[in-house]
Amino acid sequence: MHKSLLLLSLSLLLVAACAGHGNYEGYYFTYDAVDVRAFPSDTSKVVLKLVCDRRPGSYKEKEGEIPYAFVTDNMEPVPIGVKKMDESGKWGYIDESVPMVFHWKGWIPLDKMIYCGGQDKTVEEATYEVKEDNLVMYKHPVVNDKEKLVHKLNKGDKVQIRATEKDWSFVCWLRYTDTGGESQKYGWVKTKTLAQVEAASKEALQEEAYDRLEEKSIAKAGSGGKVTEWGIKHGIKLRSVFQKVDLAGAILALLFALAFAIPAIKHKRWMTAIIILPVCAITLFLFSYLTSAPSIVYALLVVVLAYAVLYPMLYTKLSETFLTAFKIVSIAGGLYMLVIFELLSGGTMVWHILKFVIYAAILIWLTLYIAGRIADNICPHCGYYAGHPKIQTLYEGSTESSHDGTEDIYKGKTVHMEGNTEVTTHHYERRGFTDTMTTRHYRTVRRCMNCGHEFDNYKSKSSTKRKYH
Repeated sequence: MHKSLLLLSLSLLLVAACAGHGNYEGYYFTYDAVDVRAFPSDTSKVVLKLVCDRRPGSYKEKEGEIPYAFVTDNMEPVPIGVKKMDESGKWGYIDESVPMVFHWKGWIPLDKMIYCGGQDKTVEEATYEVKEDNLVMYKHPVVNDKEKLVHKLNKGDKVQIRATEKDWSFVCWLRYTDTGGESQKYGWVKTKTLAQVEAASKEALQEEAYDRLEEKSIAKAGSGGKVTEWGIKHGIKLRSVFQKVDLAGAILALLFALAFAIPAIKHKRWMTAIIILPVCAITLFLFSYLTSAPSIVYALLVVVLAYAVLYPMLYTKLSETFLTAFKIVSIAGGLYMLVIFELLSGGTMVWHILKFVIYAAILIWLTLYIAGRIADNICPHCGYYAGHPKIQTLYEGSTESSHDGTEDIYKGKTVHMEGNTEVTTHHYERRGFTDTMTTRHYRTVRRCMNCGHEFDNYKSKSSTKRKYH
């Protein structure tokens, strides 16, 4: 368990670090491993091997082996940023780090890599349009099944050429995922499949790609009018923002789990910090990569996020305020998600309304259930949150309610022939019944670990018996 939490924390830090970029002279890409050297010289010590690709499943780090730097973002190959160059312009210095995880620094040979532009998104560059559908991209300028990249280009896609070799071009293709997240693909295609168009900046290509995503999403949803179109466009942006919020929530949940582990143990609520918060962190982290899901998933993630982010309030004088804040954030935020991703997602409105009602009921029930469980552990006299010891549990009586109905009970079947046809008849007996639900009420007396006052928790248990008549 502890090892898993450590790996998760490292992953979170890595993603957080990769999300922000420093000041770079430019970006460079390579699908082939290049030597990262301690100094800008071919004779200098090799400190790393760097490749702009995902770590292969067969990769195993062996003792004594030169470590590899796999440059990716969200598991997709991305260029490495060069912070400065030597006087010759042949070497670029990289310096990327995540505390306690890795520190990549050294000099890379720029002549063995492909230049992929600078940080200024407003600079216009030569732009090309793809002339074929399902155009395969390759890691190297050769037609080879092993070199094929998963994503294919389609007719009309805009790309920018970063390098050429004979009749091949290494292109950069900018697109947006269904969640509204920006994604760039790099690979070699035949130059004859491209047609030069008006020069464009990365900023302009971003806007154009985002517009295509919105048009595609609206067309996929079908009819719905202006309100639905707004909902779909807003939903795309909301998914992208929510992914980042989930990631931030995961990091906070993990930090809170570490920070409040000892207080939670002292308060006899160790499960909340040692188990529940790490589970919240893992859940939010995994769903920060979510591309699409039923609306109920987004709604319930709000509940998880609210619990994780507001958790520290339980160990302050605001412990009782936590309950109100948790209910408001969970229910209001969850319903907002349901409105955008269910009611305003297009399609058959009656079906979406039905699902909205069901999902809203689940959301509200879960929120109130969690809040109720937490409230049982907050002293109403001093607001101290803890696993207060139980003094006694008292039976407070019961209530009954009855409901009459009928039920068809299967009694078997008979088979007979009508001419050449075999006829099977199933027999049922309709019987009346009365369901009696008995609810037993209990009062648990607890003593506050802080102020010593006694307070009550109330619980009920229900059971139903059926009597036929």
